[in-house]
Amino acid sequence: MVLIGTTVILVVTLLYGETAGIDLDKKEFVMSNKKDCKAKLALLGWKPDEVGVQDGELTENQQWYLEANPDKPECFYMSNGRYPKNRLAAQATDGLLSYNGKRYSDQLWKFRPSGLNDGFYYIISCKGADDRRIVMDSTGEKPSVELKTGPFTEDQQWKLVPKEEAVKEV
Repeated sequence: MVLIGTTVILVVTLLYGETAGIDLDKKEFVMSNKKDCKAKLALLGWKPDEVGVQDGELTENQQWYLEANPDKPECFYMSNGRYPKNRLAAQATDGLLSYNGKRYSDQLWKFRPSGLNDGFYYIISCKGADDRRIVMDSTGEKPSVELKTGPFTEDQQWKLVPKEEAVKEV
């Protein structure tokens, strides 16, 4: 193919931090997984390793409060509705856990739209360059959540439903 006198410009935009017009700061959400819409991200207890998914009746431990970091406004702390001092963290050695204490950079998350204009997002750790994402693993006896890298897949997509709307749906 020969192009004479024609300029071709290809622009690729990665939407890290872009939330498709949704204001996330200081808002509370329920996060449902695309692979199983009944599975909601939840803090199942106050211990660090009790991050998981839960279906059924809407409860406080399925509600997440997002707060932007003033130094990195595209990144958010995720605090739990039932355990408000606990924030999700992406630790290199322990994986996904909740942390109650001082704020660290491994507690920051960005929300990347799926690209399908369907209201689903990838929840990606702001720490490091490896794009660790929260994924629901449904291969075991009961679904769990963990951090993954690699290809972007449906089980890594989460719908952010404002708390007020989630309460109406129940």
